[in-house]
Amino acid sequence: MTTSYQAFGQMTAQLGDEVRTLTRRRESGLLALLIVAQGRPVSADRILLELWGADALASGPASVQVAVSRLRAWLDPERSGPRPIERTAAGYALAVSRDDVDVWLFEELVERSLAAPTPVERLVLATQASDLWQGDPYVACHVDSVRAEVVRLEELLVTAHETRAEALIALGHPAPAVRLLGPIVGSNPYREGLWALLARAQYACARQADALATLARLRTSLAEDLGVDPSPCIRAMEQRILAQDPGLVVPTQVAAAAVHAHRLPRRVDRRCRASSVTGALHLAG
Repeated sequence: MTTSYQAFGQMTAQLGDEVRTLTRRRESGLLALLIVAQGRPVSADRILLELWGADALASGPASVQVAVSRLRAWLDPERSGPRPIERTAAGYALAVSRDDVDVWLFEELVERSLAAPTPVERLVLATQASDLWQGDPYVACHVDSVRAEVVRLEELLVTAHETRAEALIALGHPAPAVRLLGPIVGSNPYREGLWALLARAQYACARQADALATLARLRTSLAEDLGVDPSPCIRAMEQRILAQDPGLVVPTQVAAAAVHAHRLPRRVDRRCRASSVTGALHLAG
């Protein structure tokens, strides 16, 4: 029986057709630590320190063993398959496929989207990654190292959105790129690449004034908050918009040819709705 794990939103495991939600605080924290470790062993001492605090170190590994036993029983109540949690000399590790943990798969899809050779592949892979984000990760876990992992995953989500927007523009679909980037730039006021993409998408939608206003907002934020000027890339984008550079707009026939000649990624995850270019464009709005 296949088991998959979800750390986006509530911590759950899907055992065949049954979806189970993990509500016990310690076991939920333990599973989060094991997922964050991505298959590497986590020592009993670290588990004690993270979940029980420094005062619990003197009590030995009994508390950890109880928590691991309970988590194993929750993950495999019938004990019908190989143990999903392995114990080694170095500690405890989650021994499952990367495809069976949503946050692991999310990170892999983002990395593959960045390395993909065509805009179509980048769009589909980045949209698949974004589609897995079904709620904030590890939402009920307040362990310090897990919260640090949340920050890293949030940065990867922004990267996925940036990759999607860049691919949409390259494929001649600037309007959904504007809708995608609009809500994101405000929470990333100094990420120049996002602002440049938004300005380019606005210009491609025949909104030159809005594009220039977007870059002016960025310039103001950088000057007032950080005391710095925009990078040469931003200044170059501003000049291209002012000069109405035709290279900023992808001709319709070029975009259509790129989609027609697309080569989709070989592996498409069953949890992702963006299994085609059409699906990715639909999700982009």
